[in-house]
Amino acid sequence: MDKEIIMPYFPYGIRVAADDNNKESFMIKELHCKFVRVEDDWNNSFTIPYSSEMYKIILHPITAEHLSKPLRVNKQTMIVSDYLCEIVYENIKDLIPSNDSDWLIDLIVSYFNDRTICPFSKKIMSKIYSVLYALHFDMFGYIDQGKARNICEMDYNSYEYDTILL
Repeated sequence: MDKEIIMPYFPYGIRVAADDNNKESFMIKELHCKFVRVEDDWNNSFTIPYSSEMYKIILHPITAEHLSKPLRVNKQTMIVSDYLCEIVYENIKDLIPSNDSDWLIDLIVSYFNDRTICPFSKKIMSKIYSVLYALHFDMFGYIDQGKARNICEMDYNSYEYDTILL
């Protein structure tokens, strides 16, 4: 585990899981110099050293399909792409012809996965980043690099019952 990878997600309640375990995850509760303290769903805690390669953070992949599928957040179902569209549309609604989100999601996926140029202002991108961090999306390719677990490979959505600040 890499502390630098964990830090931006930490305020939003990031979870970790062992490489060989698809059924259980642990919430990171504290960051220390050489280890993290985690808790399971029954409040049992233990520490994991950063040097451990067995545990990885759990993230959602940034794909058009994943951004467009229903996601349980704060005991409600939401479509992340619709939420991101609302952010963009409230800021540039006079400049775009319709509320169709396909083009927007393609831009966002392309920006994060291919590092293409982003046509949005710093203000809009700041809001998009905040939402994607809060919802635990992989904005830096950590899943492909083997530094994070893909939540789609878990047997359940480990964040479904967590309180997430949006």
